[in-house]
Amino acid sequence: MRGRMGRLIVGEIVDLVEGDFSGDRSLTIDRVRTLADAGPNDLSFLGNPKYARQVEASAAGVILVSRRHSEAAERFIRVDDP
Repeated sequence: MRGRMGRLIVGEIVDLVEGDFSGDRSLTIDRVRTLADAGPNDLSFLGNPKYARQVEASAAGVILVSRRHSEAAERFIRVDDP
């Protein structure tokens, strides 16, 4: 299946990107997908603030966001440069 990768543990991703995360670090991630296409076992990111409105509608299990992103959610991994 296109876009499929080996399963990763969220805690491993958080450590790798040196991010801040308050959610369940034991969750597994199957793929990296766009905000629009992501599902509950997918990782996505908000790299451009013009797509911020897509975050709320996204089903992504985990989303990389800037540390400066004002919205709060347990599924956010806050990093310097998403």
